[in-house]
Amino acid sequence: MKQLLQNKKLSQVFLYDSALIPQLINQSSLCHSDTVIEIGAGKGVITELLSQKVEQVIAIEKDPRLFDVLENRFNTTPNVLLVLGDGLKLPLPQESYKVFGNIPFAIEGELVRRLLDSVSPPTDTYLVVRKQHALRWCGVIKTSMFQCLYYPWFKLSIVHRFNTSDFTPKPRVESVLLRIQKRSEMLLSANQEDQYKSFIQQGFMGGKRIDQNLSTLISRKRLQELGREIGFTPKDRPSTLHASKWVELFKGSIKFVNDGVWDQKLRPTSDTDEIE
Repeated sequence: MKQLLQNKKLSQVFLYDSALIPQLINQSSLCHSDTVIEIGAGKGVITELLSQKVEQVIAIEKDPRLFDVLENRFNTTPNVLLVLGDGLKLPLPQESYKVFGNIPFAIEGELVRRLLDSVSPPTDTYLVVRKQHALRWCGVIKTSMFQCLYYPWFKLSIVHRFNTSDFTPKPRVESVLLRIQKRSEMLLSANQEDQYKSFIQQGFMGGKRIDQNLSTLISRKRLQELGREIGFTPKDRPSTLHASKWVELFKGSIKFVNDGVWDQKLRPTSDTDEIE
């Protein structure tokens, strides 16, 4: 029975507070006409409440033992589609959908990136994740490269902070409910995405000052002008400049670099370049 409740390889912890779960669902943007993907359905506690709130629930569970529990529980529930599989690998819908899930901590980073990078990302997402990662992704303590990379297209926020006693078994780390909302009005066009993300990676690369990181792209004089216009000091660290100002800096910079030079100078880098 103990193994059925928790598969340590999948880093599973389960929300079980009977009052808290409906409260979180009712406070979300979920409505009757929605299709909701639940990743990590577990024993179906959240699944059942979602099925009472939305038009269709696609409940994904990787653990075959828990999937058997789900099949027995929802075999007569018409608006619940059960899927045995890996939420990191299964195809995502092309039509509008939302995501709600108490996901395994082991896949949180990879899953968030998969949703954000999808050709058809969810319009709204609610995921239980570790607090330390959510704080960085949302730029709560300081601006992060991750936050900036997706800021023109998505709003990331923490909408609830859990107590460890809300879960079974009790986790060793604090967790929160992360909301990822697709912007109704994008701050940049889709055809600017690759250049913008390369610009952000360059801006954060190596943990140096903004003027040092962008020295191969923007002249010192122009960067100082942009600093006065936008409201920052070129010698500031990247993490001190709010994500919205990084978007303004990109817009102000791209006008002064011809396409050929821009494509040549901006090269994709890895997340490990965010040293701060």
